[in-house]
Amino acid sequence: MRLFEYQGKQILKKSGIPIAEGAVVSTVQEAVAAAGEIGLPVVVSSALETSIGLRAGLALAAALPELPYACGLNTAGLLADDVVAAPLAAVAGLVAVTDLVVDPVALERTRASASDQAFWQARLVQT
Repeated sequence: MRLFEYQGKQILKKSGIPIAEGAVVSTVQEAVAAAGEIGLPVVVSSALETSIGLRAGLALAAALPELPYACGLNTAGLLADDVVAAPLAAVAGLVAVTDLVVDPVALERTRASASDQAFWQARLVQT
């Protein structure tokens, strides 16, 4: 059986197994509000993001009133490519927040195949 994360959490919750609550947010402001509602310390982390997504994570980390733990926002190097001219990367544990310039050639080079696009569009409908 193949499940999406939200489906697995639903099954665990119905079975009485405690799960970490989460929230779907669209802005830094919504994420800060959700973090406050959780009532526990939060971290900002990325599984795999281009520099565009990492920049959003850095903005969120900077906006949180308290950040007692290290963030996981140096993952761009795990990707084979990025979509910006100068990818974000930590130096001595720090990531300089700079303006990002999308590289049109890299954007085209990293474009998902038609079948991958269809898969992710279908997944968006399910969630």
